[in-house]
Amino acid sequence: MSGTRIFNSEEEYEALLLENAARAIKTHRGAFYPLGSYGSGLYAVTQEPFETHALAQARRALYGQSGIYPVSAVKTQNDYKFTVLLNGEERCRESLSAS
Repeated sequence: MSGTRIFNSEEEYEALLLENAARAIKTHRGAFYPLGSYGSGLYAVTQEPFETHALAQARRALYGQSGIYPVSAVKTQNDYKFTVLLNGEERCRESLSAS
C-alpha cells in the first residue's frame, strides 16, 4: 500500500494545509522531539503589541513551508485569529488557543 494520499477536492487539500498550519502554530516550540525547531512561542506572548508578537510567532512556526504565509493576527478574548495567504489567496483560520 502506498503512502500517497489522494484528495477529492482542492478544498479538502486546503483544509489539511490549514489544519497542519494550526498544529504548528499551537505546538510549543521545542516540544516536538524529532524536530526541536517545530512549533511556535505563541503561548509565551505576554506583552504589547500582542497581535504583532503573535504574528511573528506564527510566521516563525510556518517558516519554510511552501505556499502558506500568515499575514495578520487579531487577539480575541483568549485566543488569536490568523489570516494566512494560501497559495496567494487569503484564508481565515478560526481562533487558536495560546495555551
